[in-house]
Amino acid sequence: MVFSFTSPAESFLHPLYFLNKFQFADDHERQYVRKIAKLALNNKCRIYLLTNEVDTVYGFIALSIASTISMPCVVVDYLITSLPYRNSITPNSTIARFLSISLTLCQAGIISTSIICNNQSNCMTGFG
Repeated sequence: MVFSFTSPAESFLHPLYFLNKFQFADDHERQYVRKIAKLALNNKCRIYLLTNEVDTVYGFIALSIASTISMPCVVVDYLITSLPYRNSITPNSTIARFLSISLTLCQAGIISTSIICNNQSNCMTGFG
């Protein structure tokens, strides 16, 4: 399976539409994602969706810009995987081992995307 990161259109980020693309463990998680979507609509953070070749949304990473001393840096505000794609299978099964490897690769991809964004100024341009 091939994963990629896409930057969603503004219409995708409207909270009701955006929240319907994910399944959450509880209402607290859902409300936090709602806040992140609103921040993205107000250009306070940038969201990158983790999708596959048929545009299934597995999760997302939210990045923003902050300053430490006098140097700007990229901050990972939120990283989430939709509930059905979290590892909930018994640890002894072959499927669980495969999913653990897959999740590790997904997490590595998410982190490497944030590093690439930190190194490429065009990834985070347009923030106020």
